[in-house]
Amino acid sequence: MKKIAWLYLSLSLMSGLPAWGQNKKLDSLYHQLNQHPKEDTVRVQLLTGICYYEYTSDNERNKLHATEALRISRRLHYTFGIGTALKYMALYYWVIGDYDPATEYAIEMLQTFETSSNVLGLSQAYNLLGLIHERSQDFEKAKYYYTKALEIRQKAGLKRDVAYSFNSLGSLYYNLSKFDEAQDYFQKSLKIREEIKDEDGLSQTYGNLAVIFMKKKEYTAAVEYYQKALAILEKLGNKYRTMVNYTNLGEVYIHQKKYGEAEHYLKSALAMATTLRHKEVLAEVYDKLTLLETESGHHKQALAYLELKHNYLDSIYTEKKAKQIAEVEARYQTEKKDQTILALEQQKEIQNLKQLYLILGLLAMTVICVTIYFLQRSHNRKVSGLLENQKSLNLRLQEADQLKSNLFANISHEFRTPLTLILTPIEDKLASPTLAAGEKESFQLVARNANRLLSLVNQLLDLTKLEAKKMELVVQQGDLKKFLTVVSASFDSLAENKKIRFEKSIAVETRDGWFDADKLEKIINNVLFNAFKFTTEGGQVTFAITQSPQTNDLEIAISDTGKGIPEEEQQHIFSPFYQSRHAADDGFGTGLGLSLVKELVDLYQGNIQLSSTLHQGTTLRITLPQTKDRLPAFTVFKEETAMVDHPATTAASLQFNGEDIPDEVASENEAAHEETVLIVEDNDDLRNYIASTLQGQFITLTAKDGAEGYALAIERIPDLVISDVMMPNLDGIGLTEILKTDERTSHIPVVLLTAKADPQSKIDGLQTGADDYLSKPFSSEELRIRATNLIEQRKKLAIIYRAGYSAVAPPPKEPSLDDKFLMKAKQLVEDNIADPGFGVEKMADNMHLSRAQLFRKLKAIAGLSPNEFINEIRLQKAAQLILSKADTLTQISYAVGFNEQSYFAKRFRKKFGVAPSEYSKRNATQKA
Repeated sequence: MKKIAWLYLSLSLMSGLPAWGQNKKLDSLYHQLNQHPKEDTVRVQLLTGICYYEYTSDNERNKLHATEALRISRRLHYTFGIGTALKYMALYYWVIGDYDPATEYAIEMLQTFETSSNVLGLSQAYNLLGLIHERSQDFEKAKYYYTKALEIRQKAGLKRDVAYSFNSLGSLYYNLSKFDEAQDYFQKSLKIREEIKDEDGLSQTYGNLAVIFMKKKEYTAAVEYYQKALAILEKLGNKYRTMVNYTNLGEVYIHQKKYGEAEHYLKSALAMATTLRHKEVLAEVYDKLTLLETESGHHKQALAYLELKHNYLDSIYTEKKAKQIAEVEARYQTEKKDQTILALEQQKEIQNLKQLYLILGLLAMTVICVTIYFLQRSHNRKVSGLLENQKSLNLRLQEADQLKSNLFANISHEFRTPLTLILTPIEDKLASPTLAAGEKESFQLVARNANRLLSLVNQLLDLTKLEAKKMELVVQQGDLKKFLTVVSASFDSLAENKKIRFEKSIAVETRDGWFDADKLEKIINNVLFNAFKFTTEGGQVTFAITQSPQTNDLEIAISDTGKGIPEEEQQHIFSPFYQSRHAADDGFGTGLGLSLVKELVDLYQGNIQLSSTLHQGTTLRITLPQTKDRLPAFTVFKEETAMVDHPATTAASLQFNGEDIPDEVASENEAAHEETVLIVEDNDDLRNYIASTLQGQFITLTAKDGAEGYALAIERIPDLVISDVMMPNLDGIGLTEILKTDERTSHIPVVLLTAKADPQSKIDGLQTGADDYLSKPFSSEELRIRATNLIEQRKKLAIIYRAGYSAVAPPPKEPSLDDKFLMKAKQLVEDNIADPGFGVEKMADNMHLSRAQLFRKLKAIAGLSPNEFINEIRLQKAAQLILSKADTLTQISYAVGFNEQSYFAKRFRKKFGVAPSEYSKRNATQKA
């Protein structure tokens, strides 16, 4: 079934290509070709028309005709003929599995059609490249080329070809074992083919959908679509695909235990294959008849069919080898003959021209050598002088830049030390509960200005790094819309204080994008700050974010109704330390903000434009890339944050040959890449302060009392809980106690915060299971360090658990809740180890947890996702069975839940470093 299904899917991939040859049309083309010996565009079209049918039936003829068509087309500069001939040359090598020359011809075809207006040929080139990369297992590139072909065809309104593109993408996802995505694309192809009444295409799509439903074991749907395909194929008289469908339908009926119907269709396929003398299909039919007779209990007949199957397979192998040997011998003889003829011709020509070339060559060489000598000597003198001057100038410029960079860096660092010494005691004073109101206002003034000075110093450092090319673009994927909303919201209070209308519009369709949060925030903050600074009371500042429909780039527009900038000054506005004379009346500002913005936008390889009218206002438009393929090549991608590249299509994980296809929901991915801290505090200001302190380092969740905190902890399973002790409804002591006794949350470290600093209060908190205790007021830096340490300790503990969870040693006398959880999870996997359908969904149901809860719990205490946990136990069990020589490797792989032997061997090698067949020998050698 696997082989036939593959043929049926892959041969329908090329847009504009037939599924199988039509003999009458092919005979007619050969007749016309024989009647038209003239080497012109008509002959090229006849040759490529023959290739259209021959590449699936007689590939060597296809190569012969494509080579002639390419030669004539290049001589005539016939672009369409060149591109089409290159297509069939690529297909020749694709069919024989030689993908390097196939790729070269396909790329040349693409380059040919890129210079023409033939969008159909261009789309076929992309589709062909996708086909080649799909067959060579490079699925990412295959998807890229298929998508490019689809875009061109949709734009050109080529409905038939759009349907082929959807079919190609469906085949790609089928090969990736993503059957739901494959089914979606086949349904899209079906819709178009029904609309344009493409009967041949419909028969292909019906067959492809039947293969998908068969893979998903939805046999009723598979029968329905095979019947639809057969109705068309029998009408068209397509015997090959009819017998393929008969064979597949027979297998479906075997799975449905409908042996009579299965025998009918398999015998029909056998009769057609015998008539057509198609040995590959005959072998496949006998394979299914063997299965049928085995299921029916007729083992003697099953053995007879199995022998027939192997006879045909041996015959096919022998014919292929003989054909290959004949082709090699013929090629050798042809090349030998051509070389002999060429050698004779060259010898004769050399004899005739030898004397003439010798004389002319000597004369020319003498003249050339003398000329070159004098010209080179003159040139060397000029170049040497220019290089010396350029080298000296470059050294001076480098020294000047280095001196400037060192000066700014040294001055900035010198400023940071006293500023830190100023800010630290000021913050301590402001945090003191005994500080008088009048003094507090003065200290706040000092703190604000010190922070302002520190911000300017940091801007100087950033500019220095940018100019020295030492700043990198470090992007992460996250909720871009939420980030932009938070950044812009920080200016709401400033707008309210200055009595300025602040209009915001964030039209970001894609919630997740790749962006450097630090640099994007600096860009927006500096531009918005300037807008508010130069807008008077009663004015308006507008902040608008959109996405480019063509490139998906982020388009930021910030405008104000302020003073504006004179036209003659606008060209200098992004220069460091430049201040408009018109704006200088304000008496503050450094001219660093917009210069830093310009440098950061350039680092992003984005674009910034300024438009301003004096006394009317200013608008800054910034365009930044936010998709992975459009970011600069030197960008550093950090994968720790929440990734949403894989949509959560279903609640259950899909399986193919024992492998779980990861489809974790966004919250699970988020949990896998960034720690989450839950803050439980009844004081709004303190709760928000703690959250802001930890933001950037952790994902923060907040709750106003213990009851709400417990509910949120059960839902999100955080990595750390920070809780106040004294709270309404449920205090921190009670919250800690129920968290530590609940199997779902027992592993979560808890930090208690309280104003009670006496020893007994600390002891009460620690006795409930709290992992740490902090007295108010506390240092925000200390809180961050303690939170980091507790989470790191939990990670180290997970490594210890992971090293020991698969051991056979007896459990401890008094296991903890985490120990019990791991033992229960391990036992559950072992009980279902032979079931290939046992995956994350079933495991979560049996553990009475949601998928997200199970993922976070296992990741926290064992450092493994549920998929990894299941596979680890299966592989450990397989290793034990191999060492004990309990059965054959095939039976062992089935016994531990792997349906596909090759996939089992791949995972086993990745785990233990050797193939399963070598594992026992290696261990025997080590013991010896």
